[in-house]
Amino acid sequence: MTIQALPYILLLGFLFGSTLIASRFGVGQFHPIIYLGLRSVLASLSYGAVYVLSHRRRAWPTNPRLWPHAILLGILGTAVPMVCIVTS
Repeated sequence: MTIQALPYILLLGFLFGSTLIASRFGVGQFHPIIYLGLRSVLASLSYGAVYVLSHRRRAWPTNPRLWPHAILLGILGTAVPMVCIVTS
């Protein structure tokens, strides 16, 4: 790890910790699946806005073998842990 990575690690830790605290309050107001759906929609819209407003746009991946792997990684690497953490 370099010293240049330290601010990014601290920012990531802050964001991860704050989402866990927000999840505790959000689950009290919504069913966990509805809460996760709203959270995922907001995150998708935010990432889409960053992509559209970015000055260095990258080409959209067109490799058909990439998409099944990306979908599997999204489900097993993001959706399942998020559901487990919030419902616990």
